[in-house]
Amino acid sequence: MKKKLIATGLITVLAASNGYMAYTYIKDTDELKKDMVKSQQENREKDIQLSNFSNKIIKLQSDLKDRVTENEKLTVELKEYEGKIQKQDSQISKLKNELKTAKEKEESPRKLNMTVTAYVDSCLGCTGVSASGIDLRGITEYNGYKIIAADKNVLPMFSIVKIKLNNTEFKAIVLDRGGAIKGQIIDYLVGSYDEAVEFGRQKATVTVIREGKG
Repeated sequence: MKKKLIATGLITVLAASNGYMAYTYIKDTDELKKDMVKSQQENREKDIQLSNFSNKIIKLQSDLKDRVTENEKLTVELKEYEGKIQKQDSQISKLKNELKTAKEKEESPRKLNMTVTAYVDSCLGCTGVSASGIDLRGITEYNGYKIIAADKNVLPMFSIVKIKLNNTEFKAIVLDRGGAIKGQIIDYLVGSYDEAVEFGRQKATVTVIREGKG
């Protein structure tokens, strides 16, 4: 009887032990499921974060590409502006040189030693229209200047000069040419034949006030 009670007690203990183990197993399984659910949730959140991060990277790459394109465009525009600036600098340098040359001419005008003769614009069949295209009939001055004829290789048309003779000086403008007017000779327009004879041929210092063209 005593052995039976002991056996029964062992069975009861074993049963209790097995029940506890089963309870522990169920508990561990529930916790494992909870951990798996939690892990899956965390993984989903990480996937979402990764997706967002990937989208940000794609956007940054697109922005970077746009900026590179904009920088390339700006580089091209910069080169164009640099070219324009260089061209303007070249033009400014040219103008400065021209101004310097003009100033030097103004400060150191061209001076010539020439022979001055006189002529009258009156001949049978003459039109009175000079080589400059200006009708000289009845006049000996033009815009306040005396009128002279000169060699175009010495004094271009419309040049303004100051003529200094032994006893007088005056300003004149080149408005005419002449077949006999070659080299260092100036023909001075006067009002009459007597004036021309009286004037004769004289030596003069000619200072160029303004260089003409033509």
